Amino acid sequence: MKKTSHQTHWLIDLGLLAGYLLSFYLDLTGVNLHQWLGVGVTALALIHLILHWDWVTVVVKRFFGKTSGRSRIYLLLDLLIMLGAVVMVETGLMISTWFNLDLYNYPAWLDIHIYSSVITLGITVLKLGLHWRWIVSTAKKTFARRETLRVAQPLTPVLVSIPVNQKSVDRRHFLILMGAVGAASAVAVSNVFSKITDVQSASVTQAASSLTEVALVQSPATSLPTNTFQTSATPAPDVTAVPTATATYNSPVASCTVRCPRGCSSPGHCQRYTDSNQNNRCDLGECL
Repeated sequence: MKKTSHQTHWLIDLGLLAGYLLSFYLDLTGVNLHQWLGVGVTALALIHLILHWDWVTVVVKRFFGKTSGRSRIYLLLDLLIMLGAVVMVETGLMISTWFNLDLYNYPAWLDIHIYSSVITLGITVLKLGLHWRWIVSTAKKTFARRETLRVAQPLTPVLVSIPVNQKSVDRRHFLILMGAVGAASAVAVSNVFSKITDVQSASVTQAASSLTEVALVQSPATSLPTNTFQTSATPAPDVTAVPTATATYNSPVASCTVRCPRGCSSPGHCQRYTDSNQNNRCDLGECL
């Protein structure tokens, strides 16, 4: 493989990782850019697969034959990443605002999309850790600066041996690479889960508020107290008890249905946001 080919693969993989991590920040990108990022990351992943297709076919043919154990591990990780990418793309299209599908189980599709993204990111970080030597060496060649020396007289080069602890250098490079990738991935994942927690708490608060409003509307009027005092001179008349109609009210908890638990309080980039009752809450997130 040529040097330029190594650098091309490195740049494609860098763009793939950067776009993938950026897609975890939905508040920063917005829904529309997030969806286009998904398309771009998928396209880069396909390019990556096409460039390595010869290696894939060779390892698949020799998987149970003469091939290294490291190659088998690489292939299994690639298959898991590809499976995660398929799940992410399919669920992303189902919840996409481009199609605006009326999904009854929208939260389930969203959860699958999020958790498949997190799991695939973890497998990707593991794969980067196994390829760290190639990543570091190619990065040095890609960003190496060529400096021209202007001298008046030609200098005779002299070879000087400098002892280098290669294990220490390799350990430092590995820690720098995996520290940077691991920290970026951890921040991206924590951002996603913090948003999930905020949405769930907002949904619970909104549902409780809606239940309170429904309960106040459906609560029966308090009956007036009756006079129970009787005088000794006037005996109490014998009154036949007449059955009174009792109003039956359905439990507001059982009849409450929340179609969208995201708790949107402003339109933002959500194309399905509606607020017909003018209470600054999305109608899809209110109890029915």
